Amino acid sequence: MFHFERVRTLPSLFYGEKFITLIGAGGKTSFIEFLAKCLLKEGLFPVITTTTKIYAKEPFLVEEKLTDGLMKDKPLIRVGGRIVDGKLDGVKESTLLELGRFYDMVLIEGDGSKGKPLKYPSYHEPVIPQITDLVVLVSGLDGMYKRVDEVVFRWELLNEKEGIRGEEKIDEGRFAALVSGPMLKGIDGKRYVICLNKYDLQRDVKGLERLLAMLLERTHPQFLLVSSFKYGIFYRCEKL
Repeated sequence: MFHFERVRTLPSLFYGEKFITLIGAGGKTSFIEFLAKCLLKEGLFPVITTTTKIYAKEPFLVEEKLTDGLMKDKPLIRVGGRIVDGKLDGVKESTLLELGRFYDMVLIEGDGSKGKPLKYPSYHEPVIPQITDLVVLVSGLDGMYKRVDEVVFRWELLNEKEGIRGEEKIDEGRFAALVSGPMLKGIDGKRYVICLNKYDLQRDVKGLERLLAMLLERTHPQFLLVSSFKYGIFYRCEKL
């Protein structure tokens, strides 16, 4: 059994958190951008940064250009180490600490998935800073019932490690196994939230209920978040 409740404002779930790291697939950037804009509307000042890579969307700064004055003048910026091929690469942990001095919330993208709903992390992924207060693991419900090789980033590793072929389908069991297993890599005892994104594309309500039940049985997040950033819909789900 679980409790399913509509959430009116996304920031209300994250008040009091300073350093939030996003990992996984299926909507990390959407999550960060949506949360940051909501925080701004509520009078709070977030900053977006990365330990891997994010697109160099304006306004942005690189580490060597960070100054107290520049940070104070920009209520929402993206910060990276350098610009490489139109992307900002990862910053040092000391930079994250510095950002934490000036901003109410530091939103860190710590993983990559090339736009796929699910992933099987490689040895170097994800990159979760030690100072992280909360990890948010994101996955895309649009990966349900589709071919493994179409919706799983690094599916070849899934095949190599677990023998699951590319032409096989992602059912509730395989989805739950990925999210509760390999995609939680690197958590190391940190508090975390699991976000199932693209709720608007999930037509099988019973299948979603089975998936939620599996995840709540196998994992111990602060809560599960079922979301549609496209429509601004959020549900908080917890085990009774």
